Amino acid sequence: MNHFNLDLIKFIQENSPVSLDIVLSKYQKTLSTIKRAIKEINDYLEPENKTHVINAKIITPITY
Repeated sequence: MNHFNLDLIKFIQENSPVSLDIVLSKYQKTLSTIKRAIKEINDYLEPENKTHVINAKIITPITY
């Protein structure tokens, strides 16, 4: 888990559901980089807490 992953999941958590385009624009990263980061984040989560990309939206059940 790196700083980018933590910042990304924090942003997704605060804005879920969030448009994939907004995330791509905010972080200036490629789609594959964002998806890879989400996969790395999901490796630490229980199945019911995993973050998903559905219909160009990123959704997470994680809350504070």
